[in-house]
Amino acid sequence: MNSEEMARLQSWVGETQVQRQCVSLTSVMALAATLDCEWMVAENGASAPPLAHWLCFVAHPGASELDEDGHPRRGGFLPPVLLPRRMWAASEVAFHEPVCIGEELERVSRIDSVEFKPGRSGKLCFVTVSHEIRREGRLAIRERQQLVYRERVSRSSASARRAPEYTAQWTRLVKIDPVLLFRYSAITFNSHRIHYDRDYAVTREGYDGLVLQAPLAATLMVDALMKVKPQVHIAAFEFRALRPVFDGAEATVQGRLDDNCARIWILDQSGQIAVTATPNITVN
Repeated sequence: MNSEEMARLQSWVGETQVQRQCVSLTSVMALAATLDCEWMVAENGASAPPLAHWLCFVAHPGASELDEDGHPRRGGFLPPVLLPRRMWAASEVAFHEPVCIGEELERVSRIDSVEFKPGRSGKLCFVTVSHEIRREGRLAIRERQQLVYRERVSRSSASARRAPEYTAQWTRLVKIDPVLLFRYSAITFNSHRIHYDRDYAVTREGYDGLVLQAPLAATLMVDALMKVKPQVHIAAFEFRALRPVFDGAEATVQGRLDDNCARIWILDQSGQIAVTATPNITVN
């Protein structure tokens, strides 16, 4: 990528987008069913579960507007980065007040930065987007989201492996299979082919199988925490995807609670840390 192309992509910094949607009852009911979440209250007017805003503000591009990988064609609000792999790498979410199922919300999004870095397996481009979600004019959720674009790599050039740094206080096993990935993609209208088209994921993008969606991984960690401590209130949630998790086996969700700080992580099938999260919590 030459300096002219970098400058063109960085011209997207400052672009904004305003959307208005609601966290629908149907979406929350579908998520609760997908995860067997007994703790989720799926009723109009009830407080939406943590991270349910990811079920909202879903884009609905026409079939003719999709790229080869199933994502919307590049350009528009997000910069048209040409590196072929694109993934949700991380988010920092702060919950200022609850949002309710069925109420209309407004989200203002802004491109904060477009950065280029060399990686172990090739070029990387990080796009950072900030979101402010308001209900009745008041700030309810603030999120800083990082997307990563990278070159196609062979399966032998996976990211560096990491072992857990903390002793787990609890463990849950989650079966990662095509049904789970399909149902979450359906709820969020996510047509990225790496989550359901095995041939494309393996032969075109170099993965070892179907890839667990990053927001689903984060939601699985919240679900595990709520099943261990149902009286917990999450004030903030930060997660980072370090390496992909593939279908075909069980992923291990582990965590520990230390005062108002929780640490949660997902181990992939090889026992390495794939996703980390640090919720800021209070216990009611």
